[in-house]
Amino acid sequence: VVGTCESEIVTDWRRAEELLDIWRGRDHVSCLALPHLEGVCVEWGDGKAGGRAAVFLPGRLEGYNDFLRAFFSPEIPKVSHEVKDLTRELLSEGFPAEGFLFDTALAGYLLDATAGHYDLNRLSISWLGQEVPKASYLADGAFTGMGEDPEALGAWMSHTAAVEGLYQKLSPKLDAMGVRALFERAELPLCRVLSEMELAGFQVDARALQEMGEVLTAAIDNLEQKIYTYAGAFNINSPKQLGEVLFDRLGLPAGKKTKTGWSTNADVLDKLR
Repeated sequence: VVGTCESEIVTDWRRAEELLDIWRGRDHVSCLALPHLEGVCVEWGDGKAGGRAAVFLPGRLEGYNDFLRAFFSPEIPKVSHEVKDLTRELLSEGFPAEGFLFDTALAGYLLDATAGHYDLNRLSISWLGQEVPKASYLADGAFTGMGEDPEALGAWMSHTAAVEGLYQKLSPKLDAMGVRALFERAELPLCRVLSEMELAGFQVDARALQEMGEVLTAAIDNLEQKIYTYAGAFNINSPKQLGEVLFDRLGLPAGKKTKTGWSTNADVLDKLR
């Protein structure tokens, strides 16, 4: 995608209010927040080939917490990446966590559940055909009261632009694959539910868990000694050695043979039992 992006670090509350009013009238904006809510980058289209970006930092904007309360209200539709983690951060600090209409990581998962990783760079390469800069904006000290690292600032804005690009690419794919309803009715609402569960946590009986562990350890040791009594010493955790003991030494009915020896998967062992 070729275009231009005008950016600014917002230091005046009147400008922050002006931008908030603009965003309330849009169908969405894209955003990326720093860990612990130490900054927010927002990007939105200007109706031309390019876009606009605004950065908000607690050390540069008086009333930063008021901005967070206004921005993360339901009045502003937002696209982001890893919404669950951001929701947990917001709720833990007492801020609203509303208005999220798209999560690029969650959409990437629904469209390719076997990928394993859904970081911005991997999604950008897979769906946009380009890498994003190294996430230098996540380094300690990238944004301090003494000034901002231009490289880190540029990377932050590039990653936020990637969120927008992925939204444009992935959103139609959800419709094409017939998973839009699953995304909007189940997966995205679960971000809030799971965040609240993580914050609430649950109580455990530490002593009971310890005792259970001791019982299981003793039972495993007892079984190991019985196995060694019948078959002699060998590495029980080695599928190859286990196969040799069961099928070569003890002559039990063998299953299929693999390149490394007899198969000892769960199905084979269950049939032997």
